[in-house]
Amino acid sequence: MAEPATDPPSAHSFLTGWTLKILIIGLIIRLVLAPLLTYPFDVEHWAVILQNMESSNALFGLTGYFYTPVWGYILGTINTLIESFCGLDLFGIRFTDLLGIEALNHIYYTATTTTPLFNLAMKLPLILCDVLVGYLIWQLIIEKTDDQKKATAGFSLWFLCPLVIYMSGIQVQFDCISALMALLSVILLKKDHYFLAGIMFALGTLIKLFPAFLVLLFVIYLLRVHKNDGQAFRKIGWAALGTVLTVGIIFLPQILDGTLSNAFSFITDRASETSEITNRLVTYFFAAVGLVIMTYVAWRMNKLDAHQARDKLYKYALATLAGTGLIAIGPQYCIVFLPLLIYYATAEDRGYRLCVYIIGIGGLGAALANNSVSLLTSAGEFWGLWSAADILSWMQAFETEIGGVTVAAWTIALFTVMESFGILLVSCFLWAELPHTGRFLRLQKLILQLKKLQP
Repeated sequence: MAEPATDPPSAHSFLTGWTLKILIIGLIIRLVLAPLLTYPFDVEHWAVILQNMESSNALFGLTGYFYTPVWGYILGTINTLIESFCGLDLFGIRFTDLLGIEALNHIYYTATTTTPLFNLAMKLPLILCDVLVGYLIWQLIIEKTDDQKKATAGFSLWFLCPLVIYMSGIQVQFDCISALMALLSVILLKKDHYFLAGIMFALGTLIKLFPAFLVLLFVIYLLRVHKNDGQAFRKIGWAALGTVLTVGIIFLPQILDGTLSNAFSFITDRASETSEITNRLVTYFFAAVGLVIMTYVAWRMNKLDAHQARDKLYKYALATLAGTGLIAIGPQYCIVFLPLLIYYATAEDRGYRLCVYIIGIGGLGAALANNSVSLLTSAGEFWGLWSAADILSWMQAFETEIGGVTVAAWTIALFTVMESFGILLVSCFLWAELPHTGRFLRLQKLILQLKKLQP
């Protein structure tokens, strides 16, 4: 293995050679897709939230916003930029010729379609976030290997990943922001910037919940690293202070206007949706699985000495995030751990690369099948590229039943299983790298042999 780089990598060296070419290719793909294809159901909600803000209502003053305030503040910033530079006064239109799609089986189809310019404005911050995450992956690989080719390969695995492109360039789901914050929290923790790590941990958790599962790992990591210098609780205190101050500042407006409980409706509402006892039990079971994984990985961290803990932090963070990724059904949720997976797939162990391919393709397939041809409505209505009748006909084809189940449902199930298999494979590979004894040794050897067979 090459010696680590003596000088920190710079943004200038990032913008050279094949890395620059991959960046340009990825940006072109996103900027072409952004105004052309959009999942109207999600984007319509972002437009409603902005309209609520413009009517002098706070985030939770009117029904429509169901997340913690962080994404709402980001939307408010985007709205300010739109008003300053675009003068966009029309976000979308409800088209009567699309009303037929709302009668289909899928409840997340809408006849309200946002404008191409509004779609582009919503997606540009997420595209920028993709670039920042890609740069961090590139930087981590350079620091580990001092190999420009490996760093470029890692950047391309992220920036050209079909699932990543889809979520930022088409569906406008903001998991890439949570991935950025989670990645920064791990990096800053390892570099001993504990206060900043706490801030990033809070932001990542409040955007999407998954980074919260890292909390126990982070605490145990600090206890191991600072076991001999007596600074562990002081460092934990600094990280906790960053987290608490960030949470306090973010929720202060809701505390003052009495809408704090609304900020957690994304949890309570989804829990109430699972009204049947069986569904509730399944939800509780997977939540318990997430807690078990979080606890187990932290317990393994507690077995390491200070040097080993520093060396294994990224890998144990990946194990936590990937394991908890199995508890939620949704292609976008994998994005939070993809940066660390790609780092290891490129910098250390090519056996993980197959997992990246499986998750990227499986997640894209599940998202496409779930959103169907509704992606065409914006360009169809505003640019006239497709007629509403054709769109409705194509969407009805996805409603064709085979064995009592729609084609869309079969396709979603197929690709969701594929994506879940990729996550499970990552978890198995990581588990096999831990020290084992007795009856687990044979299984460990089998998994490690499988990983060595990967390209």
